[in-house]
Amino acid sequence: MSAGTGTSDWNNYWQGRTAGEAGTALVGAGIETDAELAALWAGIFAGLPGETRVLDMACGAGSALRAARAAKLANLTGADISSDALVALQASLPGVETIVTPADRTPFAAGAFDMVVSQFGFEYAGWREAVPEIIRLIAPGGQFAAVAHLAGGAIDKEVRGKITECETLEATGFIAAAGEVFRAVFAAEAGPGPVTERAMDEAVRALSAPQKALTRLAGEQGGLARHLLTGTQALFERRHTYLLADITGWLDGMAAEIAAYHGRMKSMTAAALSGEDAEGVMDLFRAAGFAADTPERLKLAGKEAGWVLRAQVGSDVQD
Repeated sequence: MSAGTGTSDWNNYWQGRTAGEAGTALVGAGIETDAELAALWAGIFAGLPGETRVLDMACGAGSALRAARAAKLANLTGADISSDALVALQASLPGVETIVTPADRTPFAAGAFDMVVSQFGFEYAGWREAVPEIIRLIAPGGQFAAVAHLAGGAIDKEVRGKITECETLEATGFIAAAGEVFRAVFAAEAGPGPVTERAMDEAVRALSAPQKALTRLAGEQGGLARHLLTGTQALFERRHTYLLADITGWLDGMAAEIAAYHGRMKSMTAAALSGEDAEGVMDLFRAAGFAADTPERLKLAGKEAGWVLRAQVGSDVQD
């Protein structure tokens, strides 16, 4: 992932995964531990020498590296723009080398790796920018293997639905209106009187339309909308056990979580490769002297969801 693809949005994701606090309402297109992908990587790594130097580019929590370790490969490195992703990687795979770096500008020496892999990763940096760097890093006789997002595939379609969900939810204006209600109610309860009661009534009226819109979304979509609605209702019912700052902090946190989720979904669909893009990736490898396979469409749960991209350089090709 490159620095221009919403680093803070992905840090938000990995912080949640690391802390074990990412609510299911905010999880979508979560494929990093898919069994079919694990089987694919097991086949790719099978038979490689144990000393093979493997780099997982834009590694996230290192799904491909888990398969590499299972295949008894020991010289493993994970690179990602998100430091929080690497914290998650180090927790699950102690001993793996990690470095925070964009995929298109790494600090590694030319030919530093025998194999560069990526699972839904390098394309976030822009394939035209990331592939030349990947090529630079592969030693003579080395190879490249990646799973990349497929434009129009099952994951891409799911993500586009999530984007619409976020945009519809944000358009209700519920979070801001709910915050005004809490502030007005706390003020009226602390200092009853015509002024505070009038302000409370106005805030409640202003919340009516956003709440109706959110309630409709919660019924239609569940997920984010339901999580926000039920959480806000529970806070209101138990408001006397909280400080106002705690409640408004939760609402602000939800707004930030939804915005980050929205950003992640947009970066995923922007990264997805068309057939022309996938061939363009392989053409860059061919131009550098690699034997590049025809891009293969990957099916997950019976649906086309990604590309499998593979290339190998001859031992006589120099840096």
